[in-house]
Amino acid sequence: MQPHAAILILAAGASGRLGQPKQSVRYRGEALVRRAVRIAVEANLGPVIVVLAAGDELSALEIADLPHRAVVNADSQRGMGSSIRAGVHALDQSIATLIIMLCDQLAVSADLLRALADELNRSQALAVASVYGGTVGVPAIFQRSMFDHLRNLSDHAGAKSLLQGLGDRLSTVDFPAGEDDLDTPGDLQKLL
Repeated sequence: MQPHAAILILAAGASGRLGQPKQSVRYRGEALVRRAVRIAVEANLGPVIVVLAAGDELSALEIADLPHRAVVNADSQRGMGSSIRAGVHALDQSIATLIIMLCDQLAVSADLLRALADELNRSQALAVASVYGGTVGVPAIFQRSMFDHLRNLSDHAGAKSLLQGLGDRLSTVDFPAGEDDLDTPGDLQKLL
């Protein structure tokens, strides 16, 4: 059976507000990039693709023993949209749906990723987003018909801009803890 879904983990950000690469921050003894890849593998939905910044050997080493495909985004400093484009361009033709996730949402679980896939199958929406903090965002899953839209995102746009424009063609899964992420030194202090 060919893979149906892929999980794309964005781990190429510069973490400017945090002051250090968030993908290397350790949480419960595990680097955040490793934790994200492990959870994506546990979801057992299909191949895991990790977008890394050029020269990020530390993250590559953290996940070397986990099944994944690394994609290097040489333009990662241009913004999240460039990493999404790099990941979508790397997809195999057999992939029918794509989950996009970050490495710094600590409450993401394999169950949540499976719930997104289940809701997409149930609803037949173009995408299913997580709902938190009064808005929609990632993790989110997209039908193949949305891949060209993802490839055409501007450098600084994330998937959220695309999700918000789908109207009634978007379905959602509640994920209240989704707004708990790691962006600032204050967030890091709470985490530690």
